[in-house]
Order: sequence, then C-alpha cells, then structure tokens
Amino acid sequence: KIGLVCKAYLQVEIVGAATEGNDVRLVCKTSCYLSSSPTYSWKKNGEPLEKEPTKNNELLLHPVSREDGGRYSCAVKGHEDLSSIFQLHMMKIDQCVCSICSVTLSCSSDANPPVKNYTWFKENIASPVAAGQNYTITIFTSAQVGLYSCQARNEVGLQNSTAVPLTVHGSGADLFLSGSDQCSVSINLVLKSRIVSPQRLPLCFYMQ
Repeated sequence: KIGLVCKAYLQVEIVGAATEGNDVRLVCKTSCYLSSSPTYSWKKNGEPLEKEPTKNNELLLHPVSREDGGRYSCAVKGHEDLSSIFQLHMMKIDQCVCSICSVTLSCSSDANPPVKNYTWFKENIASPVAAGQNYTITIFTSAQVGLYSCQARNEVGLQNSTAVPLTVHGSGADLFLSGSDQCSVSINLVLKSRIVSPQRLPLCFYMQ
C-alpha cells in the first residue's frame, strides 16, 4: 500500500490554453512524498476515463475540443478519499478552423473582348472583398464561411459567376473545407461569358 508521510492533498494543474484545437495536459500533483510508485486514476463528471489506473500523473487531451469541457478529478490508488477536482472551461475561439488553412478561388472567362478586371464578392457584403483573377485566403477563419462569387468585366459589360459555398465539417483540429479531405484547396470558377462585342451593323446607302 502506498504510504503518505505528510497530510496529503492533491491538486490538478492545467498545462496549455484550453482553446479548441490545442493540446492540453492535466497534471495531478501532491506536495507529499509518495513512498512507492503511485497509481493514478482520472474521472470526468464522475465517470472513469480509463479502464485501468495508470502510473502517469498526466491526462493528455489531444487535441482539446468543446466536448472536453467538464469536471475532472484525479486520485491516488489507495487514497481515493483525497481526490482533487478541477473544472475545465473551454475558451471561445475565432481563429483558423484547422492548423494550416489556405483557400484559393480562381476565376476565368472566354469573353471577347477579354476581361479587364475580376472582382470578388461574399454574400451579405455589398463591397468587393478582393480584386484580381485569383483570390487567396491564407488563414481561413470561421467568420469567412459563406458564399463567394466573382464578377468579370470588359469593355462592353459584366457577368457574375454562380456562388461557391465555403463551409466546414469535422471537429476540433480536424475541421476541413466541405467537399475536401484537406485544408488547402483551390477552386476554379469558369465563366462561359455572355459578354461579347456588339455586332457591327451593315452600312446602307440610299440614292435619291
């Protein structure tokens, strides 16, 4: 049996920010000297997290997600009455939905005359979000989920593409763009243009 040579108490310390997608360690600590190799057990909301007690005094949440929030407790085998309780609160985030996110939208047109400029729009935003044939979002955030479209303009008019939805699926650090199994994707929009040069009308001469 494990002997404690002082009035024992346990405490749980957190290592790492409890932000979704991060790695978080919960460490079970005591200021007392444990006379033999201790065995630890962990519970979440009163339910055991491991089938068997462990020699490790750390609980790794890799990566931490919203579902990991709750009431954690650790105890030393043989001294379960000295368990320590820790409440893990998840922090709200508005950051990259996965570890490395990059989205490139490309727009092309077969217009005649050729397109002079391309402009990018996002739903519910009146002003353009970007200009140019390619629009790259190097860090995709939750605020950027939505419908995107491009507008092509030449000397005689303009044309809008169909809207492309950028949404996500998964959880924690495994969020991906829907329709893709990766984080960095390229989407090409091709406009079969109706922007064409006006036809020249024949000149007519009348003789009196």
